[in-house]
Amino acid sequence: MANLRDIRIKIKSVKNIQKITQAMKMVAASKLKKVQDKVSEGRAYSEKMLELVQKVTPYARDAHHPLLDEREIKKVGIVVVTGDKGLCGGYNNAVIRKAVEAIDKSQVPFEVFAIGKKACEYFGKRNYLLKKAELLPPVEAGFADIQHISRFMTDWFESGAVDEVKIAYTKFINVIRQETKVISFLPIRPDRDLAAGVSAESTSDDSASGSDCIFEPEASALLGDLIPRFVENQIFHYLLESLTSEQGARMQAMSQATSNAGELIDNLTQIYNKARQWAITTEMLEIVGGAEALKQVN
Repeated sequence: MANLRDIRIKIKSVKNIQKITQAMKMVAASKLKKVQDKVSEGRAYSEKMLELVQKVTPYARDAHHPLLDEREIKKVGIVVVTGDKGLCGGYNNAVIRKAVEAIDKSQVPFEVFAIGKKACEYFGKRNYLLKKAELLPPVEAGFADIQHISRFMTDWFESGAVDEVKIAYTKFINVIRQETKVISFLPIRPDRDLAAGVSAESTSDDSASGSDCIFEPEASALLGDLIPRFVENQIFHYLLESLTSEQGARMQAMSQATSNAGELIDNLTQIYNKARQWAITTEMLEIVGGAEALKQVN
């Protein structure tokens, strides 16, 4: 039977861990609320921006923007977005696994842009060409704080260093479910990334009429202004989705850890009570046995 003192120490340790996981759950819930509001507010804007780019593109047939250039793919760049910290279940591993699968399946070389400490550590310690690495922007980060990321990605593509840019990130669905995705981001293909309610057929019909829309400035100039803004907005949205998913996964993991700690405390308490009862019973038997022995001696 386990020592009573050891069991008490173990129960106290588990209770302390339970307090920590409960506190971490509350912190994650607070951060989740902040960033989830940003995602909800920005999602409709991102969809409208995509719809606008798609509608303008057919009218700007003479426009030439480097981010629309499709060329032979000789090298691919992949942006991997993970968290800076652990204790969030399988969130970080899922993103890294998806990115590694995409790299392994490819027939062309890959360069990696790692965002988040976990991605930096993984790709930095292995045989991957790590082009750039930086920490994930905090929950409080604004649009201006991520513009250097979008500038690097556009320069990366426009310079010809890579012929395609993919993004591995996690889309937030709810606290329990997050969807890990690897998407092709650059070059921009409006007919590939369709917004809700917009189809390739409707776009071609609009372009066929050609005279039912008047643009000021002209469509080519408008598209030239829209593309950089669209890229910045989409990258900001992907980072917010990843931040939300990380906090949701951490909240779920800490909730489960708190629940498991409670179950372990209950089990240890039962073991302690049984051990204590066994000790009391043993002492009583020894007393009764000693009393009987004294009677026989007398």
